[in-house]
Amino acid sequence: MIDDALTPCTIMLVNRLQDQPFRRPLRVLMDSGSRCSVIKWSSLPIGTKTSEVSRAIVGLTGSGQVTEEVALEDMILPEFSRTLRINDRFRCYVMDNNDIPYDVILGRDFLMSVGIDVLHSTQEVLWMGSKIPFRRRDEVIDPFDLNTLCFETLAADGDGIEPTSSILDAKYEAVDTADVAAQQKHLSQTQRDDLAALLRKFPRLSMGYCVPIRIARCILS
Repeated sequence: MIDDALTPCTIMLVNRLQDQPFRRPLRVLMDSGSRCSVIKWSSLPIGTKTSEVSRAIVGLTGSGQVTEEVALEDMILPEFSRTLRINDRFRCYVMDNNDIPYDVILGRDFLMSVGIDVLHSTQEVLWMGSKIPFRRRDEVIDPFDLNTLCFETLAADGDGIEPTSSILDAKYEAVDTADVAAQQKHLSQTQRDDLAALLRKFPRLSMGYCVPIRIARCILS
């Protein structure tokens, strides 16, 4: 049975915005009825230097004129895959409208480029062989309760993925937990030792495959 209260919404992790580190999860609506993508002004970091533009758009709240845009890079849609990265630059027009209950509205410019299908007939969204259901907007996962492995993937070095290319899941190989901890140069030696001890408690993380897990947030002191 079709429920018209359900919407195609999810979480998107963005690593860079306007060529600056961002590393923030955003609540997004995948709107196949919109030609272009927009981001709320209140969702931008304080002090963001936007690019000037002039364009009339039509969206959820009617028509309007936008004068600013930002570029998003290095994105992950973790509900579909925590290993597929989208590295192409996507323009998002900036809209100063706090009535929109989402941080970003992804329009057809984004959806068609990366191959996302929004199926209203079955109330599902398909991408690269994975699918997620439509849901009520208050059911979108809490951004700050996301599996921390998503952020590790965003921060990892390596080539990105062009959205028009064939996107493959990452290939994993077993790694030495001590080496992983030693590579975290932003941590003190004591913190790296604590991280190594923690990883040894969860050997499946380094065995060459991934499994869905929940990791409690913690602070290394």
